[in-house]
Amino acid sequence: MLSFYSIAQQQINTEFKTKTLQVFQNLDKNRVPHGILLDFGMEFTNLQAFNGTLTDSTYTNSQTISDIYKTLLMCRVSNNINTGFITPQEYATRWYTQRTNGVITLSGQYFKYNRFEDNAYPNKLNYNNNQFSDKYVGAVWQNPYEEKQLFAMTSSIAKYEGYNFQVKLPGNLFLTNYPATVQNIQVDFSDGLGYRIVSYDQLINVSYTQNNTYIWKYKITLTNGQTLLSHSKIEIEEGLNAVPYTNPNNTLVPETSAATSNISGYQKITIAATTPYGNGPYAYGNATVYIKYKNDGNTITKPLIVAEGFDTGIILTPEQEAGDNNINKFIVSTLN
Repeated sequence: MLSFYSIAQQQINTEFKTKTLQVFQNLDKNRVPHGILLDFGMEFTNLQAFNGTLTDSTYTNSQTISDIYKTLLMCRVSNNINTGFITPQEYATRWYTQRTNGVITLSGQYFKYNRFEDNAYPNKLNYNNNQFSDKYVGAVWQNPYEEKQLFAMTSSIAKYEGYNFQVKLPGNLFLTNYPATVQNIQVDFSDGLGYRIVSYDQLINVSYTQNNTYIWKYKITLTNGQTLLSHSKIEIEEGLNAVPYTNPNNTLVPETSAATSNISGYQKITIAATTPYGNGPYAYGNATVYIKYKNDGNTITKPLIVAEGFDTGIILTPEQEAGDNNINKFIVSTLN
């Protein structure tokens, strides 16, 4: 299904681009100031809405960011316009490979682009036989282009289970055609700390105390002093809250101790196989064990052992502790 959809979409994009090239073939592409012309491309989303002001219709998510980027790619008047651009496949790969447990990865885009002014035709633009061309008045070229700016940021996921985690903005996931004009990027995580400067590849600690849907506000400051805003929503729920098991005497500390003073009271340890299963780098399997003792001690008397095999969350939400399903969810499901 996905392969068929991708092929069909590529065919539509190719047909659209072929027709567009015919309409714009007499236009001097070198005169398009930023090499990105909104009228030239297919819009997968309303690009002009993400102009640095916040509205109810401009909340972002990973799909929004993808649609914005595909629109920008389609609006390039030449394949030689490369600054800030990579293939959509490379974009997706960069984002996915940098997602990891306990860390929410951000991505952002800042681009300058152009569109035809509302009164461009017929005052500043010719249009004959279904084709645009530059207009000259007394040998003076008439500029039909209006400059626009776009800023959008979002997180890799829209829901996270856990009150404490880290956030990172990888340098190769902030795409822009004017990197030298970006002075700093800040994020307000709605955690009471206000805007915090986010440096590329820096881990930032974020903490909450209750379940809620939080609004993350992103702010980019340009070297000319201008600021642009973007925002997204993320749903936070209580998570497993496991702490690493490090007791060298194989004696787990009871739940009431300071070492496990968290909501769930679990400790975790990863165990690895000593006998290989087949060949290759993954021949030695491993498993993460979550352990929780009763409040009155640290001796196993009536063990409840629950084993889970493949969890889709390992692929779809690698940020999430213990994947999509964990021991807490299992216990709750048995009580319903």
